[in-house]
Parts: sequence; C-alpha cells; structure tokens
Amino acid sequence: MEKIRGVNLGNWLVLEKWMDNNLFSGTQAMDETYLCAELGHDRATERLKVHRDEFITERDFEEIAFMGFNAVRIPVPFFLFEDLGPYVHCYEYLDKAFNWSENTVLKFWWNFTLFREATMVLIMPVSVEFVSGLPELSR
Repeated sequence: MEKIRGVNLGNWLVLEKWMDNNLFSGTQAMDETYLCAELGHDRATERLKVHRDEFITERDFEEIAFMGFNAVRIPVPFFLFEDLGPYVHCYEYLDKAFNWSENTVLKFWWNFTLFREATMVLIMPVSVEFVSGLPELSR
C-alpha cells in the first residue's frame, strides 16, 4: 500500500477566520455563518466568489504534486449544493478540485459535513499512482 503524503486545503470551501482574517474585514463576523448573514446574500456571493476563485487554483494542485505530495484533503460544507440560510453554495469548486486531482494524479479526500453537528469522511481515490515528471514550476 502506498504511503499517503497529503495536505489539507482548509479555508477554501469552509471558511476559517483564523486562516485568513482579510476575508472577514469590514465585518464583526467571527465565522462563515455570521459573515454571510452580515453581508447579505449578494455581497457574500461576490466576496466568496473572489475568494474561492483565487484562494486555491489548479496551479496549487500542480505544485502540491510537484513537491511530492500524493493526496489532498478538502473540508466540504453541508450547504455544498444549495444556498441554505445565509450560506453560499460552492459545488462548482469541488467539481474543479476533482478535475484538478485527476489531472495531477493526486488522491482526493474530502471531509463532508452532513449537517452542523455531524461529519463524514469520504475517501475518493481519483488515482492511486503518483506521477513524477511534472514540468518544473517556477517559484
């Protein structure tokens, strides 16, 4: 069995204020619930689109694979597929992550929060082979 060497990609789909205070700037919010409620749906959608478009990209997946890691873990929120309450859905970003994982031959693990009080971990082996020989990435 191949040893798993992975990284966690937190604060992309499930916001963590301690990881990026700037996302919460101009608000009194302490977490994603209050951020979305305070901003309102339209402003929250705009702010989170910019964040999710830029915080993690395909380039990050390429660099993770290039550095010798073979797995990524992405926390996924319970409101993944629809806007529930103040939250803004984000399924399209998880779809991108599946594609990026497949393109870079990284195993993809995601931690799916079924609802606020429960979490289920799903392991999705997009590929079990680690590919070396990716083009050298400039730093």
